[in-house]
Amino acid sequence: DIRDRAQGGIGGSIGGQAGSTGTGGAGGSAMSTAIASNAGASNVFTSANATGGTGGAARGAGEVGGTGGDATADASGSGLGSINVDSTATGGTGGTGNTGADHGLGGNAYATAQGTGANGNVTSTATAGRSTDYLVNDMRSSANAQVDGSGTSQATAQYNGMPLSVVDAVGVGASALLHGAPDGDSTLAVLYTNTADPSMPDSTPVHANFDVTGTLNNHTFVDSAQLDSDVFAVGVLGGTYPSDGVGNTRTLSTDIDFDVTPGALQASEQNLLVGFINPVLTGNAAADPDFQVTLTIQREGATIESQTFDETQLTQLMDFFNGRTHDYGALNLAGLSGSELDIRVDLDVRSSSPGVGFVVDTIIGNSTLTERATPYVTNTVIDTGESHVGDVVLANLNVVNTAAAGSDGANAQFAGTTGSVVTSGGPITGLAPQASDNTTLQVGVDTSASGVRGGTATVALSTDGTQSGNAEAFANAEVQVSGTVYELAGPQVNNAPIAFGNVHVGDSVTAQALSITNTALDNGFGENLNASFGSVDGTLIANGMFEGLAAQATDATSMTVAIDTSSAGNKSGTANIDFVSDPDGMNSLGQTSLGSQGVSVTGAVYRLAEATIDNPLAFDFGNVHVGDSLSQAVSITNSAVADAFSEGLDASFGAASDARILNNAGTVSVLGAGATDNSSLVVSIDTGASGSINGTQTIDFASNGAGTSGLGITALPSQDLSVMASITATAFNLADPVVNNAQPVAFGNFREGDLVTSQAVSISNDAPDDGFSEALNASVGGTSGGVTSNGGSFTLLGPQATNDTAITVAIDTSVAGDKSGDLTLDFVSDGTGSSGLGQTPLASQDVAVTGAVYRLADIGVTPNPVVLNARVGDTAEQVLTVSNTAAADGYSEQLAVTGRSDSGDVTSSGMIGGLVDAGASDMGINVSLDTTTSGAKSGSVTFSAESDGSNTSGFTTNVALPDEVVAVTGNVWQAATADVGGPIDFGIVHVGDAVSAAISVANTATGDLVDSVRGGLTAVGGAPFSGSGDLGSGVAAGATDSSSLVVGLDTGAAGIFTGTATVDLASHNPDLADLDLGETVVDLSAQVNNYANPVFEFIGGNAALSGSGTSYVLDFGSVVTGSLVDWMAELAVVNDVTGPADLVDGMFDLAGIDDFMDSGFVDFVALGAGDAVTGLMLQLDTTLHGPGVFTDTILLGGRTYNAGGYDEALTPITLLVRGEIVGPGGEVPVPAVLWLVLAGLPVLRFVTVRRRRQR
Repeated sequence: DIRDRAQGGIGGSIGGQAGSTGTGGAGGSAMSTAIASNAGASNVFTSANATGGTGGAARGAGEVGGTGGDATADASGSGLGSINVDSTATGGTGGTGNTGADHGLGGNAYATAQGTGANGNVTSTATAGRSTDYLVNDMRSSANAQVDGSGTSQATAQYNGMPLSVVDAVGVGASALLHGAPDGDSTLAVLYTNTADPSMPDSTPVHANFDVTGTLNNHTFVDSAQLDSDVFAVGVLGGTYPSDGVGNTRTLSTDIDFDVTPGALQASEQNLLVGFINPVLTGNAAADPDFQVTLTIQREGATIESQTFDETQLTQLMDFFNGRTHDYGALNLAGLSGSELDIRVDLDVRSSSPGVGFVVDTIIGNSTLTERATPYVTNTVIDTGESHVGDVVLANLNVVNTAAAGSDGANAQFAGTTGSVVTSGGPITGLAPQASDNTTLQVGVDTSASGVRGGTATVALSTDGTQSGNAEAFANAEVQVSGTVYELAGPQVNNAPIAFGNVHVGDSVTAQALSITNTALDNGFGENLNASFGSVDGTLIANGMFEGLAAQATDATSMTVAIDTSSAGNKSGTANIDFVSDPDGMNSLGQTSLGSQGVSVTGAVYRLAEATIDNPLAFDFGNVHVGDSLSQAVSITNSAVADAFSEGLDASFGAASDARILNNAGTVSVLGAGATDNSSLVVSIDTGASGSINGTQTIDFASNGAGTSGLGITALPSQDLSVMASITATAFNLADPVVNNAQPVAFGNFREGDLVTSQAVSISNDAPDDGFSEALNASVGGTSGGVTSNGGSFTLLGPQATNDTAITVAIDTSVAGDKSGDLTLDFVSDGTGSSGLGQTPLASQDVAVTGAVYRLADIGVTPNPVVLNARVGDTAEQVLTVSNTAAADGYSEQLAVTGRSDSGDVTSSGMIGGLVDAGASDMGINVSLDTTTSGAKSGSVTFSAESDGSNTSGFTTNVALPDEVVAVTGNVWQAATADVGGPIDFGIVHVGDAVSAAISVANTATGDLVDSVRGGLTAVGGAPFSGSGDLGSGVAAGATDSSSLVVGLDTGAAGIFTGTATVDLASHNPDLADLDLGETVVDLSAQVNNYANPVFEFIGGNAALSGSGTSYVLDFGSVVTGSLVDWMAELAVVNDVTGPADLVDGMFDLAGIDDFMDSGFVDFVALGAGDAVTGLMLQLDTTLHGPGVFTDTILLGGRTYNAGGYDEALTPITLLVRGEIVGPGGEVPVPAVLWLVLAGLPVLRFVTVRRRRQR
């Protein structure tokens, strides 16, 4: 048995002069610790008791009593038997305030107990020090855990200190943690979140019902304009079965208790609200047959809430506690039995399974349930990580509205930023309760510059008032955003483009180095640069690469380019450099391709001119006559490739080896590549004397870059011409060609593709056959028009000889038209075997040829295909145009239509008016479709025809042409038949009824293809009728629309009404224009009744009638015994409505009449509007009764109905009849309404019922 007790000292007092301020000394803290253990089975009892010292007293205005001392008690015990551990902590009382001084705040209390044993209890009790005149007083918490192997408990009762939450209680045996009248931060810790435990929600809908301001988890909560609250306390209750328990059923009991001082409320008196937040259910409670949670809430000792949940009700358990606020009605502080309001909450957890438990946060206060939204940003710390300058790096904010279903929507929008934070998106409007939005609002950092970036983004959160009626700010979330931005390497080529100029093929060219700078800032966040050659044009030579070029550094040696001079051409091109930004360990972003940059390289390689003498053998003049004039131009070609990259050729005469070899001193300048000069340089010989010449003429050449490479003149090797001649004195005749055929050569008319027989051309050499005439050569030089030939030729036709086989002529029949033209013959006089003077060209001659080719006629019919749509009985026809589509150029035959045939549902008629010229047409044929029945129709018309040449080509035999088939299709529709329902009688309805009726429309037409009925209501006449609607896509055949055309009835006033509704309809199909079906007028009728209203009406007598509806009082007042024998009154029952209206059947229940006499109360039927049943008499006979108060009751029942079938039971109407008889000398009050006019009426015992009808 171990016991420990600790007591704190009393704080010092303070009492100053008037106007001074100060605080009494704080009470001394007390800490008690007791530990007991027993290795045997004996019982163990341990007790720790700590009491804080009382705060020092204060005296005088402006002074404050000292704070009570805190108390901490910790007790533990262990053994093999029963263990009982008790830990009690009591905070010191706040210092007393005297003569105007304020009282001090009581001290906090903290108690913990733990034990290990077979059974027993561990109990912790914490009582905060008394805080007179403060909002919350007499705070006490208690936690008791039954030992089963081990047990723990903890209890706190505190006014200040660290906030409490379920995180502090999960896994503990029993916990009762109480924080009275907490400040905003302590309250927000419960209302907002438990950030230490990921299983806790980010927020709670309970916040909507308590106006708590302050800052927590980067949210600053705004003071509500629609809600003002007093938070009395926040607490944690619950327990967990020990993990080392052996399976015995144990109960973990917890409670918190405190008083509320009415005069200390800051807000107006409202309702007692208890919110439950963050329930945590641990272990496998569903498998624990002993699991049970019991909640009890007491107000002033009376139970106002009692709930019990077992292992089968876990869903209900969580639903009751998870973010729920329970309203327990008005505080009603005025009705307290004492000076303070006592509130107590008990939560017991029973279990027999290790680790099974339940704990929950709670908040208790004076407030009002609201429908405010509770918006929060769940991710208020954003790290965008590493990025590059210019990247768009945005993170989504998750905005949730945790308010309960039926609450306001939430709004969220950005309201500003600091630092280098950027935002995107928004606003969010009307975010539904229990919903979240994680896409609309985005934050990031400004990546326009490198470095460490960050700041905050303010998100304004509000409730939209759609349910509460009050839109207002809820909180501002300060989202902390950070990120690191790196600058990619910046490649810059400093010496582009690279120019090599013009060179000759084979020249040696020096490579040029590229100068490349990394332009990234050298601030510790600029990445290195790697470079290598990518694709390079084939005309260039590229070498080298580099890696790791630092920010602001330059490489001017590693990479070179040159041009290829092995061949001529434009060597300009692009050397693409692949750049990579390499962080080289600076960050984790890895290498980033920067793409390629093309470096332009220019240069051209030119080839030298190449000199070729084309006619080196042309300077053997052979045998010539003395005195002949002989010369020959030198044909010189620049045989270099003609591609703009070859230089020009210069040429001039050099020396001749024989003085008789002469030249014209000509020159050739800049002869382009591929060009030939055959006139500038001319060689001749002197034939003044006979003899032989055998010598050379030298020609000098040079390559000239003018106009091409610009590289100047480069000498080329010279070349020698061999010049020879034998000069004699003999003369010969040239050949003399003659064409013998009569011209023109006429072929006549043909059809396209006909085979034509060629005709031979006869040619003679008409030179004299005297031994001194040359032979004739002949060949086809060409043709014109439609003339063709065999391309024949002959050679060495002797003088006076003829050739009539070698060359033939014909015409082309592949295409129609005029084929007239010429055959051109080329002639040469040939000295072979005669003069030996070679070949001498003679004048060409033309042979005239005529002929014509005609094409066949071509039939075409349009339109084809033909589509004809119609309704049954309509005429559906189409004129066909039959055309001769052959070209109208004078060389086409006429079209003869020889017949036609019909098939299917198609019929043709008419005739063609004779032959049809080319390019012309005939419209004499009609085609029609069968419309006798509905359906999809099809068929064809087939035309047969021939080509007739009798009036054109002259051919008398016609040629059959392919048939022309015209396909005809179409839809034949049966017109719709509309059957419109009516008339419409709404019957009898009541004022205020919602009444409508539909006009039915049926389509009764039949067939394979049937139109639909379209249209709608176009007019409704006669108040109070209205109507609207249309048939939309229409009513198909055999169908009925009974819902689209709706007529409404305004039942705002009673009456009998008639009217009309006009329906305008049309027959519709997708192929044809709508067919008007006309208008149908539907008669409308209705009767709107007022509901019957039976009431009692006072006719006269010695009483007053009051009341209405279903309750009336007939009061006879008071009368002295014997002063008036009979007091009487007459009533009526009136159906107090205007017509038309329902009828009333009435039945009186007189079982409640025993003191008064009645007459005339007989049942009635069919009481109409304004009708009355009169003569209902009641009488109090004072001679039959002694003094006293007399009351009787009459019930009027029955039914109300009308001819339309409405029949409802009448709600019973109660008539209470009362009167008082007083003894002699008694004071008689006057009735509320006294009709003395009946004082002299004779006594009525029986009165006949009278029925009065109002007109």
